[in-house]
Amino acid sequence: MTDICSLEKKIGGRALKIEFKNDRDYANYTSYYEVELLKSNQIIELKVNANTGEIFNSKVKK
Repeated sequence: MTDICSLEKKIGGRALKIEFKNDRDYANYTSYYEVELLKSNQIIELKVNANTGEIFNSKVKK
């Protein structure tokens, strides 16, 4: 996975939670990280490909 500091700089937030997932929720991404970042008083949830570091899904939780 891309180093967390690089991910924080890219998004401009602070990592709160990182969880490794190995399931079939996404057909093309069976191994990924679910990352929660705090940015401007919002929690942003990212799905990051465990093999490439590519962000393939994001949403604002709060």
